[in-house]
Amino acid sequence: TLLQIDPVIKSKTILTSKVLADQLIFSSLYPLYFIFITGVLVNNTGKEDLEYILKNKCLNTIKINTSLNDSWKVIKNKYIEIYKTDCAVWPMIQMINFTFVSAHLQPIFVNSINIFWNAFLCYVSNESPH
Repeated sequence: TLLQIDPVIKSKTILTSKVLADQLIFSSLYPLYFIFITGVLVNNTGKEDLEYILKNKCLNTIKINTSLNDSWKVIKNKYIEIYKTDCAVWPMIQMINFTFVSAHLQPIFVNSINIFWNAFLCYVSNESPH
């Protein structure tokens, strides 16, 4: 046919699309999810929280709400820093992943790197504001 796409251009377009989708969708949402969930879990899983649940037969919604509000403050203060760091790190990792790593090993590769990324998120979300 007249409209054959060069395989190299097609593969670069697919690679760029995958990396952009990862950056625009997953990378923008993951820090929000991570900070909210870890904020609630860290602040609501102590012995006193279990005792509250056993005594009252419900969750301590006031404490959970406070944790969510605290997490929101962290997000407002740290999200831009986190996302800029993400944009400096993950596109190159994903290009390596999608280009050189076999499809069946891609989740292992990304999750190996993600261990360090999650450590970074914990560190940034728990450091005091400057």
